[in-house]
Amino acid sequence: MVYQLIYTSSATELLDSDALKELALKATSKNKSNQITGLLLHCQGLIFQVLEGDKNDVINLYETIAADKKHSGILVLMQRETDRREFPDWYMGYKDKNNLVELNTLFALTRKSLAYYMPIVPSEELATLIQSYMRASGL
Repeated sequence: MVYQLIYTSSATELLDSDALKELALKATSKNKSNQITGLLLHCQGLIFQVLEGDKNDVINLYETIAADKKHSGILVLMQRETDRREFPDWYMGYKDKNNLVELNTLFALTRKSLAYYMPIVPSEELATLIQSYMRASGL
C-alpha cells in the first residue's frame, strides 16, 4: 500500500523563482532517497502538494513541512492508503505558475501539460482537488 497526503498552505513570504528552484532541487534529492513521490504547485504564495510513499516517511516529511515557519494556514485536504502512486516517477513534480519556463529537469506544468502528466486514470479525489486548485490559482 502507498500512503498519500495532500495539503495546501500559504507561503509566509512570496518566493521568487530562484528560491522555488532551490527548494525543488533539495526536495527532489531528499524525496528520492526516501522514495517519496508527488507534485508541488505554487501560485502567488498558494501551495498545493501531493506526497506519496511509505506512511511513516510521508508523515515525517509532512510534519517537517508543517513545522516550517515559511508556511501558514496549512490544511490537510486528504490522507489515505491506496494501491498505487499517482506520480510514480516524480520525486518533485513542480510548477511555479509565475514562471512558465522549464527549470532544468523539473517539470514545467501548465494546464495543458498537467493533463499530459496526470495519471491516465487519476483517482477521483486527486482529479477533484487538482481541478479546484487550478480554478483557484488561475492555472
